[in-house]
Amino acid sequence: MEGYELGWDLQLNGVLDKVTIPEGDYSFEVVSYERKRWAGNDKNPACNTAEVKLRVSYDDDKTTTITNTFFLHSNSLNPIKSFFVSIGVVPEGGKDSINVSFDQAIGGSGWCHVGFQKKNPQFNAITRFYFPSEAANIIAKQAVPETKPAAAPAGGAPW
Repeated sequence: MEGYELGWDLQLNGVLDKVTIPEGDYSFEVVSYERKRWAGNDKNPACNTAEVKLRVSYDDDKTTTITNTFFLHSNSLNPIKSFFVSIGVVPEGGKDSINVSFDQAIGGSGWCHVGFQKKNPQFNAITRFYFPSEAANIIAKQAVPETKPAAAPAGGAPW
């Protein structure tokens, strides 16, 4: 096992080990959320935010945590609804009004597309939450091994 034991008096070097995963489609589980307040700027007015921590699975047996912030404002209803549909709290294609709480999201799971932050491209960001019907297609595609075209025979073309 790599690494080493630390003593009670620590010296921290200020560098965090941050795992960055390649862009792609991944399963996730909602670990926690924190209620915060956004002061506002030119793009988004002052409003409450939900800072949601997602455990994203990659490379079959590894996980990393990605934080996604939802602005609780009427201008941001689509991303919020997509999130709740992706974890099954809101029915896909549902037309009725439904009350939801981020408390209901804890332990929920679904699929998302992971990309990179626009301002800090060295860090991952969730760029899309997939509906369950879309996730089924992603799972099916990931289960099928990629086939590579046959290599040309040595010595050139056979004719």
